[in-house]
Amino acid sequence: MPRVAEFAPALPPAAREALLALLRSRSEILKDSVRGEVRRVSTPALPHPLVVKRYPPRGLFRTAVRGLRGSAARREFRAAQRLAAEGVAAVRALAFVEERSGPLLGDSFVVLEDLGSAPTLAQALRGTAPLERRRLLESAGSLAADLHAAGFVHGDLHAGNFFVRPDGSLAVGDLARSRPRAPTLRARCADLAFLLHSLRALGGFERARSLRAYAARARLPFRRIARVALRGATRRARSRSLGAARGAAEARYGRTAALPRGWKGISYGARAKALEHALAAAARDGSAEGSEGLRIRRLRRGDAERAFGDLHRCAALGLPTPDPVGWFEREEGGDSFLVVEIAHPGPPLPEALAQAHGQARAALLSSLGRLARRAHDGGLRFGAVPCEALLVDAEGRPLLVWTLGLEARPRRSVGARRADLEAFATPLGARLSRADRARVLRAYDPFGHLFPRGAGLRSA
Repeated sequence: MPRVAEFAPALPPAAREALLALLRSRSEILKDSVRGEVRRVSTPALPHPLVVKRYPPRGLFRTAVRGLRGSAARREFRAAQRLAAEGVAAVRALAFVEERSGPLLGDSFVVLEDLGSAPTLAQALRGTAPLERRRLLESAGSLAADLHAAGFVHGDLHAGNFFVRPDGSLAVGDLARSRPRAPTLRARCADLAFLLHSLRALGGFERARSLRAYAARARLPFRRIARVALRGATRRARSRSLGAARGAAEARYGRTAALPRGWKGISYGARAKALEHALAAAARDGSAEGSEGLRIRRLRRGDAERAFGDLHRCAALGLPTPDPVGWFEREEGGDSFLVVEIAHPGPPLPEALAQAHGQARAALLSSLGRLARRAHDGGLRFGAVPCEALLVDAEGRPLLVWTLGLEARPRRSVGARRADLEAFATPLGARLSRADRARVLRAYDPFGHLFPRGAGLRSA
């Protein structure tokens, strides 16, 4: 393949041919994944070891488009050169090389300075003294402000892409996703949200130090920056948690199993036999019966897919839910079916309340209040969920089996939270006494921060 290469003046001409011969060397691999690899190369022709990052082609469409627009290696090299000219502390890029076959892009390489054993910001923050941790966090915020002031949006600004140099200063790296454009407030806060999400193990006051340093360097109002950035970090945490929940379910049940012809949906492999039985029943008379701990519910077309995603989202937020196993529906039309697994199913919530007395009833009501509080804190509207959608497990706690009526609509005010909680408790009617309603509210707000102590919900 012909090569397209560009070298920085800092790389001696005598060392360029030796570097080209070392691009595919397999020595000292630092990182290897499907997205590429990072390795350290050294030769007598080079004064110091260098780091080579390889980006492989990914799909014919991307290969063709990036062949016209330029590779990620070229983008990282150009961004590093421009940031160096602007005086922004970034990892120096010394060359990029692209392998091409006509208009198609093959492997591309970017050559970077070797920082040796310099730790990342994420590594440096572990076990450091409070004053040093404060300095590092403020330096990260100031460096992010300098990056944006230079006219760049990083696109992957997390704590693993800041490197601590031997003198204690920070340098930003991994500029392959950066874009040279004037950062709007939304683009700035998207970068900061990624940084805050990567620092989620720290306390809120420590994370705010980066935002305060950023606001002071960029001369922007701190409250506005913090509000948008924290909201973006919360959304990112939810999406990552949703992906982790799906990954955990797939690790437990196996890879996604193929459905029979004429059906579409998702099912996990270890439950394929039970799902085949349910599919056969659905194809025969339009109904489905569960087996081996499975519960199958027939819903309107499209509702099963949405409920399947909602169950994963609720599990990621820590709500007690069954294990979502799959959903399916006919390709030519008709109802859809949602499949969940419950190890030890109990009675529905209204029936369990009618039978519970004493401490068992008190524990069930307290669990109901904590469930509603967790749903509200996760940005969910809980009041439209029917009482029959909750079962009581073997330990006497409510289990959100069917997520029908659950909406992603945050309850931002105290009045909205209370109205939503009352909307859920109202169908229980005479099953809840005044003391029962007060117990639900005390479990929802144990320290009285939201509602007055001893207050109860309104009667039905």
